[in-house]
Amino acid sequence: MPFVPMNGLVLPDEDATIWRYMDYWKFKLMLKKSALFFVRSDQFNKKDTWDSVLPPKWREKMQNILCYRSNGTGYTEAAWYEEREIPSNPIQCWNCDEFEKERMWNECTTDSKALVVRSTVGHFKECFLSTPHQVRIGFVNYGYHDKVNDPKFAITYWGDNEPKTKLNPWYIPRYLKRKKFDYEKEIRATTHVDHNIQPIDLGYNLVIGFEGINKLIESVHMHPKASNAHRKQVKILLDKYGFHDILLKSSSLKS
Repeated sequence: MPFVPMNGLVLPDEDATIWRYMDYWKFKLMLKKSALFFVRSDQFNKKDTWDSVLPPKWREKMQNILCYRSNGTGYTEAAWYEEREIPSNPIQCWNCDEFEKERMWNECTTDSKALVVRSTVGHFKECFLSTPHQVRIGFVNYGYHDKVNDPKFAITYWGDNEPKTKLNPWYIPRYLKRKKFDYEKEIRATTHVDHNIQPIDLGYNLVIGFEGINKLIESVHMHPKASNAHRKQVKILLDKYGFHDILLKSSSLKS
């Protein structure tokens, strides 16, 4: 199922450059499974403890009963988001920037064997053509959670006549991060996986297939401190899984 636009999610032009920084073992699994790993937002490396969390003023207001559990207890709007929405809507994060950034290498990877995948917004959207799940993609909004004060809850959202530019309220926390992280220039993809059918304790491998990987990856760039031996290892890995045409490049930050 292809990428599906959503009202309120903003994206740059199709040819805008995006980067996915990752440790070598993650890159290897991506090629082996022909899949992108979407992480549960409550399983992120919590440098930002507010990532995907309900704004405080929202949570205070979200105490209406939305529906009932099988044991008869009620889901408040807040409980529904925290117990049902987060476990079933994993996320994948990319950096939207023209060039590699040293800070992103330092914060997103652990050693000199790490890699960064270079792609474009257009190719990112196109790589999901054969997937069984819809994928939404948009820029993260950077701001202050305590200033988000006027939620339009799902219990009334679906039947009203909201302007077409308004973002579905369940998505607002998923695309909101604190202002201090705006250097990340993050583009975020989200998908929905029924956690009753497919448990996603840590996350979910969304298979995009060989063609999807080929469509997505424009080039792979080595870590600035990568050795020649590791570069050969990465080339062997690409060839092993049939990705002979993917360009392997040195980091632009290599001294």
